[in-house]
Amino acid sequence: MKNLFTKFRPIFIITIAILFVFILIISKGDVVPVNEKYIPPLVEVQNVVNSNLNINLYSQGTVKPVQDITLSSEIRGKVDWVSEKLLIGSKFLKNDTLVIFDKRDLELALIIAESNLSQAKLNYEREFAEYELANEEWYEIGDGDGSNLTLRKPQFKRAKALLASAEAAYEQAERNLEKCYIKAPFNGIVNNKYIDVGSIAAPGTPLAQIFSIDFVEIELPIDNEETKFLFKDQVNKNKVILSNNSSGQNIKWIGEITRISEQINYQTRMQSLYAKIENPYENQNKLKVGLFVEAQLIGKKINNAVKIPRNIIKDDHIWLVNEDNKLERKKIIIDYYDQDNAVVTNSLINGQKILITRLSNLIEGMEVRIKD
Repeated sequence: MKNLFTKFRPIFIITIAILFVFILIISKGDVVPVNEKYIPPLVEVQNVVNSNLNINLYSQGTVKPVQDITLSSEIRGKVDWVSEKLLIGSKFLKNDTLVIFDKRDLELALIIAESNLSQAKLNYEREFAEYELANEEWYEIGDGDGSNLTLRKPQFKRAKALLASAEAAYEQAERNLEKCYIKAPFNGIVNNKYIDVGSIAAPGTPLAQIFSIDFVEIELPIDNEETKFLFKDQVNKNKVILSNNSSGQNIKWIGEITRISEQINYQTRMQSLYAKIENPYENQNKLKVGLFVEAQLIGKKINNAVKIPRNIIKDDHIWLVNEDNKLERKKIIIDYYDQDNAVVTNSLINGQKILITRLSNLIEGMEVRIKD
């Protein structure tokens, strides 16, 4: 009996399994379909309000001096004194004395020039007196035209030329003595210094590298297409707001665009504007040369325009929510992109609702609910 059970054991197990499945099938209840109600997604919209908008252009650049020169010697001499204001990074004012050369040789040259000038004046006065006397005597006793020598014309001309030469030599000696004092040509800062007390300089020898702080410039590259939004006349000047937050606080300066480059950079394909800031070192928040700044340019106004977030635009299309709270796809004409938005004209009507919420599925005619 045991051998018989072992022999038919697989058949027995399969039969039991079939009976169990059959019982499950006949005991299964009927499937009742459930109709779930569609709930439209909740969305945010922006109401279209056309208005006159100022176009703001954005750029960035580094503050640079407009005047950056090498201060040079005009005479040969030994440096006798150097101002502390000529130290690197020091600030100086216009007409401050920065360097003094040893002036003893030039003082002697001035004394000699003064002596020669006095002698030339005396000689000129004597020759002038003799010239007048010779002319008076000739017209009293002479017959016809007297010779030049008789009338002392050559002597008088020579004395006059010698006087002019002596005056020029005296003036040159005076100027050379003045050149012993190197004065600041503008308000500025020292970028580099090349000489010190005891240095020997010749005409053209560099003394220091200095730059002006009466005003500074910032080169601001923008896209060539954006220049159409700028004023190009002297009456309506483009204002620019510069900012920097490297110190932990957002500091702003106001300037204006003084010129627009007439060429396009062949590497960046950008066109440069130049912003000017006057007296950048006089305020508490100094606009220092070398500082990196962000720039916001205030350009022309666009009439009947609306500003919409640029991240909802795809292939020049946006989605609107109509009066029946259903989606409609709308093609728009974009006049300008700024950092976060797009400016659109002649595409949207006041009162239309722009879909702001980003949905995973967007279908024409899809119903939505507008968030209050």
